Amino acid sequence: MEEIFINQVESWFKAKGWMPSTFQRQSWNAFLEGASGLIQVPTGSGKTFAAVMGPIVRILSDKQQKEGIRLLYITPLRALSRDLTLAIREPIDSMGWPIRVAARNGDTTSTERTKQLKNPPQILVTTPESLSVLLGNPKAINLFANLESVILDEWHELIGSKRGTQTELALSWLRMNNRQLQTWALSATIGNPVQASEHALGVKTKKILINCAPKRSISIKSIIPDSINGFPWSGHLGLRRYEDLIAVLDVSKSTLLFTNTRNQSERWHQCLRFACPAMECALALHHSAIDRSKREWIEEQMKNGQLRWVVCTSSLDLGVDFQPVERVIQIGSPKNIARLIQRAGRSAHYPEGKSEVLFMPTN
Repeated sequence: MEEIFINQVESWFKAKGWMPSTFQRQSWNAFLEGASGLIQVPTGSGKTFAAVMGPIVRILSDKQQKEGIRLLYITPLRALSRDLTLAIREPIDSMGWPIRVAARNGDTTSTERTKQLKNPPQILVTTPESLSVLLGNPKAINLFANLESVILDEWHELIGSKRGTQTELALSWLRMNNRQLQTWALSATIGNPVQASEHALGVKTKKILINCAPKRSISIKSIIPDSINGFPWSGHLGLRRYEDLIAVLDVSKSTLLFTNTRNQSERWHQCLRFACPAMECALALHHSAIDRSKREWIEEQMKNGQLRWVVCTSSLDLGVDFQPVERVIQIGSPKNIARLIQRAGRSAHYPEGKSEVLFMPTN
């Protein structure tokens, strides 16, 4: 039965003009054999479909239509949860599979939350905070009674933080109710895969490390000022360098401009509006404090290629698939190399694509 649905998955890939990669097939087979694992491949390689297709095939192959959530997909960002929900729904809707997918996070309305409790989807995409709240619900035991697998997206962003600890505590509760629960962690930039897999998958779990995807190349160029006289030693928003930035911006290239704080992103957005009035309709600002409908509109316009320049914070640096984006600009220090590589992956977001990053120091 599973072989039939694996063939259907491959048919969908073929209809999209794709071919399942080696690491994707390896992930599907390992999951269906009962293993948990860590998928460590470059961004844009297809981690999401490598992780979800195995659980989907199992759900489709199960002759017993079990109630409740079967697959739990945990992601660090609200923007990413929406993007993932749409990505997972695409093959399901295209192939007419009887599987429902829903998202639950801070943007979800109370009406939708109530519906999810009464008639839960088979696949739920959520954040660590929303999951913790959900586990405190009296209906949690019944809701997760038939849970078979958990996917931890962008695990490097959670591990070692309070949110990571919160996620591990939630996983402990879920495993207490299902000893056979399979867990798969995804990351493009994790530093210590062995230790990371132990935190995500547990120490007594049958696990596998998958990292055989083709490497991606990254081109990083720095925008260095002609003179460093008067350059601050630390801090600074970098606004005095707006002319240097405008000189390298290309109207024909779709670009994400990353900053580290909301204040910095808003100041740079205003600066570009005044400096480049002709780009008013093709320039936008994105961060987590912006209204949900506005954020979703910006993300949709970015995917459609209607917006050319978007000034943003970390709200867009994890996993969001913006294939039209050709270039990334980092304003100020990215704080660490892993974050710079992660943000670089927003450009040329497809297998074997070459990411282009311009780095502009502000001090």
